[in-house]
Amino acid sequence: MLPPAISHHLRRPRWLLAAVVLIDLMVVGLAAVTIELDLTGRRQAAQDSARMVSGILADEIDHYLGHVSLELQTIADEAARRDAGTKASDPTTVTAFLDRHRRRVAGLSEISLIDAEGRVGPTTSGARDSPNLPVGQLAFFADLRDNSAAELVVSRPIADPTGQRRLLLIGHRIDLPEGRFGGIVMAVLPADYLAGLFAVIHPERGMHISLLNRQMEFIARYPAVAAMEGASISTAASDESRALIEAGQEAASFRAVSRLDGQPRTSFLRKVPGQPLYFNVGTADETYLKPWRAEGTRVGLVAAGFVALSLLLTWAVRRNWAEREAAIAAMEVAHAEIRSHAERLDMALRGANDGWWDWDILLDEMYVSPRWWEMLGHDPHGTCGSPDMWRSRAHPDDQPRVEDEIARVIASERTTLQIEIRLRHAGGHYLPILMRGYILRDFSGRALRMSGTSTDLTEIRRVEATLQAMFDLSPLGKCRTEPDGRILDVNAALLNTVGASRTALTGTVLPGIIPQSGDGEEGRQREQLDSEGAFGPFETTLPHADGGEVPVRLRGVWIRADGGPGSIYIIVEDITEERTVLRALEDRTRDLARSNADLEQFAYVASHDLREPLRMVSGFLGLLERRYTPNIDSEGVQFIAFAKEGAQRMDRLILDLLDFSRIGRTGTPQDSVSVTAAIGQAIRNLAVGIEESGAEIAIAPALDEARVCGDPVQLTSLFQNLIGNALKYRDPTRPPRIGVTGQIVGIHWEISVSDNGIGIEPDYFDRIFRLFQRLHTREQFDGTGIGLAVCRKIVEHHGGRIWVESIPGEGSTFIVTLPVADA
Repeated sequence: MLPPAISHHLRRPRWLLAAVVLIDLMVVGLAAVTIELDLTGRRQAAQDSARMVSGILADEIDHYLGHVSLELQTIADEAARRDAGTKASDPTTVTAFLDRHRRRVAGLSEISLIDAEGRVGPTTSGARDSPNLPVGQLAFFADLRDNSAAELVVSRPIADPTGQRRLLLIGHRIDLPEGRFGGIVMAVLPADYLAGLFAVIHPERGMHISLLNRQMEFIARYPAVAAMEGASISTAASDESRALIEAGQEAASFRAVSRLDGQPRTSFLRKVPGQPLYFNVGTADETYLKPWRAEGTRVGLVAAGFVALSLLLTWAVRRNWAEREAAIAAMEVAHAEIRSHAERLDMALRGANDGWWDWDILLDEMYVSPRWWEMLGHDPHGTCGSPDMWRSRAHPDDQPRVEDEIARVIASERTTLQIEIRLRHAGGHYLPILMRGYILRDFSGRALRMSGTSTDLTEIRRVEATLQAMFDLSPLGKCRTEPDGRILDVNAALLNTVGASRTALTGTVLPGIIPQSGDGEEGRQREQLDSEGAFGPFETTLPHADGGEVPVRLRGVWIRADGGPGSIYIIVEDITEERTVLRALEDRTRDLARSNADLEQFAYVASHDLREPLRMVSGFLGLLERRYTPNIDSEGVQFIAFAKEGAQRMDRLILDLLDFSRIGRTGTPQDSVSVTAAIGQAIRNLAVGIEESGAEIAIAPALDEARVCGDPVQLTSLFQNLIGNALKYRDPTRPPRIGVTGQIVGIHWEISVSDNGIGIEPDYFDRIFRLFQRLHTREQFDGTGIGLAVCRKIVEHHGGRIWVESIPGEGSTFIVTLPVADA
């Protein structure tokens, strides 16, 4: 007699059928939802990829057009300046100028100058398109001519004179100084260059990229299709993209059927910033539908098999209901099979990225997924068979170990397995594979089934090998130790530092390699290691194999394992040479101190002992001149005057040399100095010369708040020398005009002192900053030839630079850089 519950079900078989049908519907629904979610995910991934690629390309084209705009602006400014001048430009020079700017921008085939009437003027060498283009008749030219605010304008795509290529014309307006339209600078960009840019980003398989303008004309497409050859094809744009462009959308996703190849696509439209250009990046639906259909078919087949099997079992139960044992057995088998297929479906969905397998231990049958075969270099296909599928491909050295581990786990009560094995690839080599499995057991603990995944560890092993190579080849000494200091691994650099072999060090404790507890710096480093897990850098010594000691700098970190003591990773820097250099530097510093003391003594001697005889000579020459002038002839008077002048020049030269030698040795602390205050003091010191010459001095407002770090006395001397030179070397035909401007460049103020004087030849730009270097005779200009040398020494003492830019006959500009004072 059957148990009551079973008897009840035998008397009410319709409930069993209803339950099976309900389960079948749930499985079918689950499969349908799974397939739909998979489709949604793949479509969203395609859309996200299109959005990302369109953003990259839009930024790339925006950057490219910005580069083109900068070059065309430079050419336009130069063209306007040349047009405003009175001297005609040499065609060869203009062509070379255009060639130089064209080479700065990749992809441009030509750059031409177009006059105000639309006629093609000078162009780059080798030009073959622009001379034959009716530029003056293009709307592109009219836009630039009629719109004075236009900057960079991109034309509609046009065919070249041969009709074989599509071209884009990029233009920049030329505005003459009086505001009159002076023509345009036009660059020619072949559309196929843009297609090449698209290919550089390596689009995904099935992705198509199109660049079109507001008039729905295709400019470039990747990959190219036959329909793109020749003239514009505005009819090729889809209605969806046309509607988005006309609506002013700058970024939007949509799905449409391409009119070029008839394929439906998931696309993303993005506008290029500041230009009437749009990127249409789309992925053919078939690219992700094909794998989706394969996955959906597999899931559908599994679900259909499940439904068919459950219905078949139900039919069998209903047909043999009178036989209690047979009915119960059939129900148990049905439930076992239902549970098996449900678990397989779940594992298939979770293990899609790795190869997965299912081993029926009782029947000794195994199923491996298509990805498992693909991972080993075979055609992807699911296979049922015996475990010999992996045994026959296991490395001979691994197979006994793996089989023993599997047998041991199955015999135990564990439910998980993780083991590494090498499997033979179709190419003949072996792949490191991590096998992880879950063991299904019955109520008695007997293992029924094991299912799991296989992960390819090739890339992980490659990374591990790379890290080990970096460890071994590092120029710094490195080692890894146990917490107690026993060395686990060591590189060649550390072996060379201590003069030991790898065998001798490995497994031993190298004294000093890890800071120990105690007083002093080493004790503090040990406390830091224990509390923070790192120490250093700190300096100590390590024993050398020859009995000596090596000075080193140590730093380390404690890498702790999960639940274990971990190991300490240490970097050892040999500072023997560094200490040698420091000792040499200290010796050099002492030598410099002695040298400075000698210079101070020399300065005293020069200021007292050398000038005293000069004062005596000058005094007696004055007495001689006053007492004996009436008694000597004119030639004698002239000789006395020459002698006095020479003594005065010698005295002035000694004073200048003293000032030069004192720069940088006065010990005056540097402070925040107002630039305008220093310039104002210099102007007051030069007031007499400024008034006599009628000079005009203009100081830029940008310097009102300028403050630099320096010595106010030396900075006043610097500007006094520069402005004084502008007064001294003025052009006698015009009054001096002196301008002082400045701007911040990085961490320095860059200050320029410009004049309209006689100028300097380029050959003397460096020479004028040397001691006693004069470019003119004393009859022409007075001086000792030391002023600019003083300027350079002052600027260099303040951590800056000084140089000159000049055009002979037009004037000079002296530029100095001085550090910005801290706020």
